[in-house]
Amino acid sequence: MKLTLSLTGLLASSIALASGIQITDHYGQEHQFDQPVTRVVSLAPSLTELMFEVGAGDLVLGAVEWSNYPEEAKAIPRIGNHSGLNIEEILALQPEVVLYIWDNEHTARLQQLGLRLVKMGAETFDAIAGDLRTLSLLTGQETGLEVAEQFAAQIAEFQAANADKEPVTGFVQVSPDPIFTVADNSFIGAALNLCGIDNIFGDLEVAYPQVNTEAVVAGSPQLIIALSDTDEWLADWRAFSNISAVSQNHLYHISPDDISRPVPGIVRGIEQVCALADQVRQ
Repeated sequence: MKLTLSLTGLLASSIALASGIQITDHYGQEHQFDQPVTRVVSLAPSLTELMFEVGAGDLVLGAVEWSNYPEEAKAIPRIGNHSGLNIEEILALQPEVVLYIWDNEHTARLQQLGLRLVKMGAETFDAIAGDLRTLSLLTGQETGLEVAEQFAAQIAEFQAANADKEPVTGFVQVSPDPIFTVADNSFIGAALNLCGIDNIFGDLEVAYPQVNTEAVVAGSPQLIIALSDTDEWLADWRAFSNISAVSQNHLYHISPDDISRPVPGIVRGIEQVCALADQVRQ
Protein backbone atom coordinates (compact mmCIF):
# COMPACT_ATOMS: atom_id res chain seq x y z
CA MET A 1 0.00 0.00 0.00
CA LYS A 2 1.34 3.45 -0.89
CA LEU A 3 0.25 6.63 0.92
CA THR A 4 -0.34 9.64 -1.34
CA LEU A 5 -0.65 13.33 -0.50
CA SER A 6 -0.66 16.46 -2.65
CA LEU A 7 0.95 19.73 -1.64
CA THR A 8 -2.33 21.49 -2.45
CA GLY A 9 -3.82 20.31 0.80
CA LEU A 10 -5.52 16.92 0.50
CA LEU A 11 -6.67 15.63 3.87
CA ALA A 12 -4.86 12.81 5.58
CA SER A 13 -6.29 11.01 8.59
CA SER A 14 -3.10 9.33 9.77
CA ILE A 15 0.48 8.54 8.88
CA ALA A 16 0.33 4.82 9.35
CA LEU A 17 3.10 3.98 6.94
CA ALA A 18 3.16 0.78 4.95
CA SER A 19 5.48 0.01 2.06
CA GLY A 20 6.05 3.50 0.67
CA ILE A 21 5.35 7.22 0.58
CA GLN A 22 4.27 9.26 -2.40
CA ILE A 23 3.96 13.05 -2.52
CA THR A 24 3.36 15.53 -5.34
CA ASP A 25 5.37 18.76 -5.44
CA HIS A 26 4.47 22.19 -6.80
CA TYR A 27 5.51 21.14 -10.29
CA GLY A 28 3.00 18.30 -10.16
CA GLN A 29 5.94 15.91 -10.07
CA GLU A 30 5.49 12.79 -7.98
CA HIS A 31 8.18 11.73 -5.52
CA GLN A 32 8.30 8.27 -4.01
CA PHE A 33 10.17 7.21 -0.88
CA ASP A 34 10.49 3.76 0.62
CA GLN A 35 10.32 5.13 4.16
CA PRO A 36 10.23 8.46 6.03
CA VAL A 37 13.27 10.63 5.33
CA THR A 38 15.74 11.42 8.11
CA ARG A 39 18.23 13.73 6.36
CA VAL A 40 16.89 17.03 5.03
CA VAL A 41 18.37 20.26 3.71
CA SER A 42 16.16 23.36 3.64
CA LEU A 43 16.72 26.16 1.14
CA ALA A 44 14.16 28.59 2.60
CA PRO A 45 13.58 29.93 6.15
CA SER A 46 9.85 29.19 5.89
CA LEU A 47 10.52 25.54 5.04
CA THR A 48 12.90 25.24 7.99
CA GLU A 49 10.17 26.63 10.23
CA LEU A 50 7.61 24.21 8.80
CA MET A 51 9.91 21.29 9.57
CA PHE A 52 9.93 22.34 13.21
CA GLU A 53 6.16 22.82 13.15
CA VAL A 54 5.67 19.17 12.19
CA GLY A 55 8.10 17.99 14.87
CA ALA A 56 10.93 17.17 12.47
CA GLY A 57 13.30 20.08 13.02
CA ASP A 58 16.04 17.76 14.20
CA LEU A 59 16.12 16.17 10.73
CA VAL A 60 17.26 19.43 9.10
CA LEU A 61 21.02 19.08 8.70
CA GLY A 62 21.56 22.31 6.77
CA ALA A 63 19.59 25.51 6.22
CA VAL A 64 19.98 28.91 4.58
CA GLU A 65 20.56 32.16 6.44
CA TRP A 66 17.54 33.81 8.10
CA SER A 67 16.30 30.41 9.25
CA ASN A 68 15.77 31.97 12.65
CA TYR A 69 12.56 30.48 13.99
CA PRO A 70 12.16 28.73 16.32
CA GLU A 71 15.24 29.49 18.38
CA GLU A 72 16.64 25.98 17.76
CA ALA A 73 16.78 26.70 14.03
CA LYS A 74 19.60 29.18 14.60
CA ALA A 75 21.92 26.32 15.52
CA ILE A 76 21.51 24.52 12.17
CA PRO A 77 24.66 24.77 9.98
CA ARG A 78 24.30 27.34 7.19
CA ILE A 79 24.69 26.17 3.61
CA GLY A 80 24.12 29.49 1.82
CA ASN A 81 21.69 32.37 1.34
CA HIS A 82 19.60 34.04 -1.38
CA SER A 83 22.79 34.97 -3.24
CA GLY A 84 24.25 31.50 -3.48
CA LEU A 85 24.60 28.02 -2.03
CA ASN A 86 27.59 26.04 -0.82
CA ILE A 87 27.12 23.06 -3.13
CA GLU A 88 30.03 21.13 -1.64
CA GLU A 89 28.68 21.47 1.88
CA ILE A 90 25.22 20.34 0.81
CA LEU A 91 26.67 17.26 -0.88
CA ALA A 92 28.73 16.49 2.21
CA LEU A 93 25.53 16.41 4.31
CA GLN A 94 24.18 13.61 2.09
CA PRO A 95 20.54 14.72 2.29
CA GLU A 96 17.78 12.34 1.23
CA VAL A 97 15.74 15.34 0.14
CA VAL A 98 16.35 19.06 -0.44
CA LEU A 99 13.32 21.30 0.16
CA TYR A 100 13.20 24.49 -1.89
CA ILE A 101 10.92 27.25 -3.21
CA TRP A 102 12.76 29.12 -5.98
CA ASP A 103 14.34 27.70 -9.10
CA ASN A 104 17.79 29.03 -9.96
CA GLU A 105 21.12 27.83 -11.30
CA HIS A 106 22.04 26.41 -7.89
CA THR A 107 18.96 24.21 -7.57
CA ALA A 108 19.46 23.13 -11.18
CA ARG A 109 23.03 22.15 -10.30
CA LEU A 110 21.88 20.13 -7.29
CA GLN A 111 19.46 18.25 -9.52
CA GLN A 112 22.22 17.58 -12.04
CA LEU A 113 24.30 16.12 -9.22
CA GLY A 114 21.54 13.64 -8.48
CA LEU A 115 19.99 15.10 -5.31
CA ARG A 116 16.26 14.72 -4.75
CA LEU A 117 14.66 18.19 -4.73
CA VAL A 118 11.05 18.77 -3.67
CA LYS A 119 9.56 22.15 -4.53
CA MET A 120 7.25 23.66 -1.93
CA GLY A 121 6.20 27.19 -0.95
CA ALA A 122 2.56 28.18 -0.44
CA GLU A 123 0.64 31.26 -1.59
CA THR A 124 -2.71 30.29 -0.04
CA PHE A 125 -3.80 29.29 3.44
CA ASP A 126 -5.01 25.92 2.16
CA ALA A 127 -1.57 25.31 0.67
CA ILE A 128 0.14 26.15 3.98
CA ALA A 129 -1.96 23.46 5.66
CA GLY A 130 -1.15 21.15 2.75
CA ASP A 131 2.58 21.70 3.18
CA LEU A 132 2.28 20.76 6.85
CA ARG A 133 0.49 17.53 5.96
CA THR A 134 3.03 16.73 3.28
CA LEU A 135 6.02 17.21 5.57
CA SER A 136 4.29 15.08 8.19
CA LEU A 137 3.97 12.29 5.66
CA LEU A 138 7.48 12.76 4.34
CA THR A 139 9.07 12.61 7.80
CA GLY A 140 6.70 10.17 9.51
CA GLN A 141 5.47 12.73 12.05
CA GLU A 142 1.79 13.02 12.95
CA THR A 143 2.26 16.41 14.63
CA GLY A 144 1.90 18.28 11.35
CA LEU A 145 -1.61 16.94 10.84
CA GLU A 146 -2.71 18.40 14.17
CA VAL A 147 -0.99 21.72 13.42
CA ALA A 148 -2.63 21.85 9.98
CA GLU A 149 -6.09 21.31 11.47
CA GLN A 150 -5.48 23.96 14.13
CA PHE A 151 -4.25 26.44 11.52
CA ALA A 152 -7.26 25.83 9.28
CA ALA A 153 -9.56 26.37 12.26
CA GLN A 154 -7.85 29.69 13.10
CA ILE A 155 -8.27 30.90 9.51
CA ALA A 156 -11.95 29.97 9.64
CA GLU A 157 -12.33 31.99 12.84
CA PHE A 158 -10.81 35.06 11.18
CA GLN A 159 -13.17 34.65 8.24
CA ALA A 160 -16.22 34.44 10.48
CA ALA A 161 -15.15 37.38 12.64
CA ASN A 162 -14.54 39.75 9.72
CA ALA A 163 -17.05 38.61 7.09
CA ASP A 164 -19.62 41.34 7.74
CA LYS A 165 -17.33 44.25 8.57
CA GLU A 166 -17.15 47.38 6.46
CA PRO A 167 -14.38 47.10 3.82
CA VAL A 168 -11.24 49.20 4.28
CA THR A 169 -8.92 50.11 1.41
CA GLY A 170 -5.29 49.31 2.12
CA PHE A 171 -1.73 49.17 0.83
CA VAL A 172 1.19 47.06 2.08
CA GLN A 173 4.74 48.26 1.49
CA VAL A 174 7.07 45.29 1.31
CA SER A 175 10.10 47.45 0.49
CA PRO A 176 10.54 51.22 0.06
CA ASP A 177 13.06 51.75 -2.75
CA PRO A 178 11.92 50.48 -5.14
CA ILE A 179 8.40 50.13 -3.79
CA PHE A 180 7.18 46.55 -3.79
CA THR A 181 3.75 45.53 -2.58
CA VAL A 182 1.46 42.48 -2.66
CA ALA A 183 -1.45 41.37 -4.84
CA ASP A 184 -4.41 39.27 -3.80
CA ASN A 185 -2.81 36.11 -5.20
CA SER A 186 -0.10 36.18 -2.50
CA PHE A 187 -0.51 34.82 1.02
CA ILE A 188 -0.01 38.34 2.44
CA GLY A 189 -2.71 39.59 0.08
CA ALA A 190 -4.93 36.78 1.34
CA ALA A 191 -4.30 38.01 4.90
CA LEU A 192 -5.53 41.48 3.91
CA ASN A 193 -8.69 40.05 2.38
CA LEU A 194 -9.28 37.92 5.46
CA CYS A 195 -9.42 41.11 7.54
CA GLY A 196 -11.84 42.86 5.20
CA ILE A 197 -9.18 45.01 3.54
CA ASP A 198 -9.63 45.91 -0.13
CA ASN A 199 -6.05 45.92 -1.44
CA ILE A 200 -5.61 48.81 -3.91
CA PHE A 201 -3.19 46.63 -5.90
CA GLY A 202 -5.04 43.37 -5.36
CA ASP A 203 -5.95 42.82 -9.01
CA LEU A 204 -2.38 42.85 -10.32
CA GLU A 205 -1.24 39.53 -11.79
CA VAL A 206 2.23 39.47 -10.21
CA ALA A 207 2.06 38.31 -6.59
CA TYR A 208 4.68 40.84 -5.42
CA PRO A 209 4.55 43.72 -7.93
CA GLN A 210 6.68 46.84 -8.10
CA VAL A 211 4.63 50.05 -8.02
CA ASN A 212 5.36 53.77 -7.88
CA THR A 213 4.44 56.58 -5.53
CA GLU A 214 1.97 58.07 -7.99
CA ALA A 215 -0.04 54.84 -8.07
CA VAL A 216 -0.27 54.74 -4.27
CA VAL A 217 -1.36 58.39 -4.16
CA ALA A 218 -3.98 57.72 -6.83
CA GLY A 219 -5.31 54.75 -4.86
CA SER A 220 -5.49 56.85 -1.66
CA PRO A 221 -5.70 53.86 0.71
CA GLN A 222 -7.30 54.30 4.10
CA LEU A 223 -4.59 52.11 5.65
CA ILE A 224 -0.86 51.83 4.93
CA ILE A 225 1.16 49.01 6.49
CA ALA A 226 4.94 48.75 6.13
CA LEU A 227 6.58 45.36 6.63
CA SER A 228 9.35 46.61 8.86
CA ASP A 229 10.52 46.40 12.45
CA THR A 230 10.49 50.22 12.66
CA ASP A 231 8.32 53.05 11.30
CA GLU A 232 11.25 54.47 9.29
CA TRP A 233 9.68 53.50 5.96
CA LEU A 234 6.54 55.46 6.75
CA ALA A 235 8.24 58.85 7.02
CA ASP A 236 8.17 59.55 3.28
CA TRP A 237 4.42 58.97 3.04
CA ARG A 238 3.64 61.71 5.57
CA ALA A 239 4.35 64.30 2.88
CA PHE A 240 1.29 63.12 0.92
CA SER A 241 -1.59 64.55 2.93
CA ASN A 242 -3.97 63.80 0.06
CA ILE A 243 -3.70 60.08 0.88
CA SER A 244 -6.51 59.10 3.23
CA ALA A 245 -4.23 56.99 5.45
CA VAL A 246 -1.92 59.97 5.93
CA SER A 247 -4.60 62.56 6.65
CA GLN A 248 -6.26 60.19 9.14
CA ASN A 249 -2.92 59.03 10.62
CA HIS A 250 -3.42 55.37 9.79
CA LEU A 251 0.18 54.49 8.96
CA TYR A 252 1.55 51.42 10.73
CA HIS A 253 4.31 48.84 10.58
CA ILE A 254 4.36 45.09 11.27
CA SER A 255 7.44 42.95 11.78
CA PRO A 256 8.18 40.87 8.65
CA ASP A 257 8.78 37.88 10.94
CA ASP A 258 5.07 37.92 11.80
CA ILE A 259 3.60 37.91 8.30
CA SER A 260 6.16 37.41 5.52
CA ARG A 261 6.45 33.62 5.68
CA PRO A 262 3.81 31.06 4.63
CA VAL A 263 3.78 29.27 7.97
CA PRO A 264 1.22 28.84 10.79
CA GLY A 265 2.92 31.73 12.62
CA ILE A 266 1.33 34.08 10.08
CA VAL A 267 -1.68 34.19 12.41
CA ARG A 268 0.33 36.63 14.54
CA GLY A 269 0.48 38.99 11.59
CA ILE A 270 -3.16 38.43 10.65
CA GLU A 271 -4.24 39.38 14.16
CA GLN A 272 -2.30 42.63 13.88
CA VAL A 273 -3.62 43.43 10.40
CA CYS A 274 -7.22 42.84 11.48
CA ALA A 275 -6.73 45.03 14.55
CA LEU A 276 -5.34 47.84 12.37
CA ALA A 277 -8.28 47.57 9.99
CA ASP A 278 -10.62 47.87 13.00
CA GLN A 279 -8.83 51.06 14.05
CA VAL A 280 -9.59 52.56 10.65
CA ARG A 281 -13.25 51.58 11.01
CA GLN A 282 -13.61 53.35 14.36
